[in-house]
Amino acid sequence: MPSLIKVRNINELKEINASKIRGFIKNQSSFLTTSLDEILGKDHVEQLARAAGFVKRSSLVNGKNFLDLLLSNATQGALLSLEDLSRDFAVAHGESISKQGLDERFNSEAVFFLKSILNKMLDNHLLGTQKSGTKSPFTSCRLRDSTRFGLPQEYASKYKGHGGATQTKSMISIQYKFDLLTGDQVDLQLTSGCQNDQGDSPESIKNVKEGELLIRDLGYVTTMYLSGVMKRKAFFLNRLPSQINVYDPNSKEVISLKNVYKRLIRYSIPYIELDVLIGKKAQLPCRLVVSVCEENAAKKRLERTTKNTNSTGHKVSEETKWRSGLNMYITNAPEEKIHAKNIYQVYRMRWQIELIFKVWKSIANIDKLKKVKIERFVF
Repeated sequence: MPSLIKVRNINELKEINASKIRGFIKNQSSFLTTSLDEILGKDHVEQLARAAGFVKRSSLVNGKNFLDLLLSNATQGALLSLEDLSRDFAVAHGESISKQGLDERFNSEAVFFLKSILNKMLDNHLLGTQKSGTKSPFTSCRLRDSTRFGLPQEYASKYKGHGGATQTKSMISIQYKFDLLTGDQVDLQLTSGCQNDQGDSPESIKNVKEGELLIRDLGYVTTMYLSGVMKRKAFFLNRLPSQINVYDPNSKEVISLKNVYKRLIRYSIPYIELDVLIGKKAQLPCRLVVSVCEENAAKKRLERTTKNTNSTGHKVSEETKWRSGLNMYITNAPEEKIHAKNIYQVYRMRWQIELIFKVWKSIANIDKLKKVKIERFVF
């Protein structure tokens, strides 16, 4: 399983070179090991190992030293051979275990044990967050995104891919969520790569709490998701999906984005804020903040849209062309919580997750693996 990494500041991470990032990951592994000791303690870890069936009797490999072994090799993951891990275990504990014996410890009970550890750590964090009294207009600010990569085809029964021309018979999706106010992980789920983000949205709505601000990529945004957030008295901040129209609250007519674009250009306005209704049927009330997109970005966006549209045998509509030149953000948070001029700055913090994914792939090598037991890969 990928290392648990805290990223608190985008600029700070951008300035770190590759060698420093390796040290960063190593420090995070040490931090997690220390946190396990402080929060759970060795005895509690062993209780969880026995409850999961990972430890059934006195053994050379117990819950604590097995976790330590994996955390100390977090930057290599499944690239390491069993022989490498056996050697590291001998160095750390002064006792030898065969690679066959270690291989047997990567089983379903080990996966269940890890999940119980992760759940305990998350529960402790959530309790700490509730007691922290963080000064913010929101109780928390939850960022969510996903990353996908192909796996050996032998894993297809557990993690199904798209197959077909892409030849990705097995693919995994890592659904990751963390709290921007604390920089800590809130949730991490492994699903099949063929499951899209919108399919995950209905399930994730169940965990939304009153007063939270949720910032998610376009892939998660549907009117059902937005409605679910509002019903739970929470708040969303998202880009406006291209397939969703906005309506005037009074006339109930579709708002012309062409007119909005021309107004922005004519009067050199940095942004326009409108009260709108989202969705033809849903008619969800929210704020729409619109600004002109940079020329190069708008050109690339239109090229991508044109390519996708032409592949289906259709032509790009005039309205879509105007949309390509606009940055559009929707939120149900009132102005006193997020001022329109700060909408973009707040939303772009979502890229912290993208940076985490980049670290996982470029340094922790989570997408570079050889064929190993699926339980070892998951662990």
